[in-house]
Amino acid sequence: MEIERIPKNKLLLLNKKYIFHGSPDFFDTCKPNKANCDTKNPANEYFAVYGCEYVEPAILFAFTKKSINRNKEAYWKVDFDKTNTRAKLYNMYINNNIGYIYCFDKKNFELCEQGNEQWISKTEQKPIHVFCIDYNDFKYLFNIISEIDL
Repeated sequence: MEIERIPKNKLLLLNKKYIFHGSPDFFDTCKPNKANCDTKNPANEYFAVYGCEYVEPAILFAFTKKSINRNKEAYWKVDFDKTNTRAKLYNMYINNNIGYIYCFDKKNFELCEQGNEQWISKTEQKPIHVFCIDYNDFKYLFNIISEIDL
């Protein structure tokens, strides 16, 4: 599969045309995984491929995050908003400059019952496109909170 490097302005134009999935790893097929719900509600924890109609939330998952200090808790939270999605990283930093965005056919996904713009497929999926993205083009989506702020 050919991996195209795509500039930010072209990628953002694809919103709502596909279901997007972000990963720091390259793969040919996306396989279902179990995700944990923030509310700890097992009914919202599907064994599925997760995606979104808007690329910005997928970008947040496209880069590896590492702990700054092992003696402090490291975690990240996402503020989901179609027009202003951001991630706050606490005691973490982005460990890689290259990530991957996977584009899937919308007909193979269903809107997750819990809402929040999350789509799922309970079967493995082959992407229509895979794009390589650079962290420097999207670092505005990340707010890294230093240890001093914790």
